Amino acid sequence: MVELIGHQDDLNCFQRWFSDETAKVIKENEKFYLTGTHLLGCTTAGEAIHRAEAKLELMTAAARLESASEALNVKTGPAVYVDPAGLYHYHEFVEAVTRSVVSVRCFDSCSPSLPQRAVAIADCDAHLDMALRLWGEDSRSWPRLFRIAEEITYSFEPDRTKHMSEVLLSENLIESREDILRFRYSACEPDVAGRDSRHANGSYKMSQELKNLQNPTMTHREAVALVGSVLSRAIRRKWEARSEGFTSH
Repeated sequence: MVELIGHQDDLNCFQRWFSDETAKVIKENEKFYLTGTHLLGCTTAGEAIHRAEAKLELMTAAARLESASEALNVKTGPAVYVDPAGLYHYHEFVEAVTRSVVSVRCFDSCSPSLPQRAVAIADCDAHLDMALRLWGEDSRSWPRLFRIAEEITYSFEPDRTKHMSEVLLSENLIESREDILRFRYSACEPDVAGRDSRHANGSYKMSQELKNLQNPTMTHREAVALVGSVLSRAIRRKWEARSEGFTSH
C-alpha cells in the first residue's frame, strides 16, 4: 500500500468515497493509505508509487464531477510494506506528485459513491478514462472541454460519423439538442472562444437551427457546467448498465 498525505478532512472524504477492493483508502494508526488489488504484483516501491499516482489521478478527477470552490489536496507518500509480523516498512524512491482537486458540493448517499463508480467505470472504458483524467486537470479551455465531450460521445457510439448532439440526446445525457449545438458553435467560433477556438474566423458556419435561437452562443462558464453534467450522467448511465448486466447473470 501507499501512504496518502493531505488535510485530515480531505483524507476523510477519500476514505468515505473509496472503499472498493480494487482501490480503497483505509486509515490505520492515524495514517491514511491507498491500497487494493491494483497494487498486486508490484515488485518495487517505485512501481507501487507509480501505480498509486495513476490511480490517484482518476480518484481526484472523480472528486471534481460535482465541485465547489474550496481546494482539496491529496498526494502520495511512501510505499509501505507490512511484514508477516505486522511491522510497517516505509520506502520512498520516487518523488510524490500532488494532485489538486476541489471539494464536493453534494454527492448522493448511494453506495458505491459517485467518485468510486467513476473510477470503476474508467477502469473498463478507455474513452471515459480519458474524459475523466482530462476533467481532473486544471485546464478547462474550450478545446479541452470539446475533447471531453468527444470522448464521452465515442464511449456510447464508436461510429464517428454520428453527430455528437444525436448521440448524447439519444442516450439522455443532455436536456436538449440545442445545448450541444450552442456548445459546438461556441467552441469553434473565435468571436466566442477567442484564441482557444477550434477554427479560424468564418470556418465554422452557423446552422439555420442556431440562427433561429434567441441565444445561439454559450459562455465558458455554461460550457464547463454542461460538460461536467454530461460526464456525470455518462458515469451514472454506464454504472446502471453494468449493474443490470450483473443482475441478468
